[in-house]
Amino acid sequence: MINDRQQNPWILSIVSIFLLHLVTTTNSSHNPLFKRLSIELFNAPALAQTLPGGIQYSPPDRGAPRSTGSGGARAHETPTILESEENWTRTRGTPTPDPKPIQTIPKECISTTPTLLVPQNHLGLTTSSNPTFLWYLPSKDVEIMVFELRKAEEKEPIYAEQLQPSAGIIQMQLPKDKAKLEIGEEYIWSVSVSCVSEGKRRKISVEAGIKRVAPTPELTNQLSQANTSQDKARVFAQRGYWYDALETLSTAFTANPNQSTYSDILALLDQVGLNEITKKERQQ
Repeated sequence: MINDRQQNPWILSIVSIFLLHLVTTTNSSHNPLFKRLSIELFNAPALAQTLPGGIQYSPPDRGAPRSTGSGGARAHETPTILESEENWTRTRGTPTPDPKPIQTIPKECISTTPTLLVPQNHLGLTTSSNPTFLWYLPSKDVEIMVFELRKAEEKEPIYAEQLQPSAGIIQMQLPKDKAKLEIGEEYIWSVSVSCVSEGKRRKISVEAGIKRVAPTPELTNQLSQANTSQDKARVFAQRGYWYDALETLSTAFTANPNQSTYSDILALLDQVGLNEITKKERQQ
């Protein structure tokens, strides 16, 4: 992902950030919505510190536990890894075998299993009908990568797309002309990759939940007073809108890569238990 370079001990305070603006998708007519953020850091400790007045994520009030239903207890509130025989085709109305949740990723698949950039113990919220989804892919050595979105209580996706794998942090906005989230509805989104384990081709999927809610008057008022994208992201984070906060930062960073914005991105990921991802990014 990043070329090795000799570090000069006299310029450890210099941060070099490189952004690859676009990764072409294999089956997509909206390429600008699918991007990879490629970051090269000369001074990781500088970004490890949260700036004064930095971003602070406050999880939303979860309220009373919801009904577990037939799919297990609140499975969509915690990212779940599933494994199944490789099958990338779906025929509407035709039953397909349910994938099985796994606790341990096959060792042959560890380097290609994505990590969804979401809270690890609760459902993330958004106010957007077409939010941006982000995940981390350790290696681009994947033959197939598929994004899917479905309603929480349904098996068939309302949107699916095959994407070109690329190592690092990946972001993809739900295309406005293809699908949208409804207020009050919960959805499951997933990223699936192919993998060969024990001589068999496997489909490794990682899925998590998202819920669209209407913005409160307090949120709207605070956003109107925010002067920058970072200020808006911090408002979203303080109010518990995970997807909106991360999307605002990633969009701002794509337009204008800088240390302050990326520091907020890493700080957000750290606060929801994604320390392994931030550690890898800082060590590159």
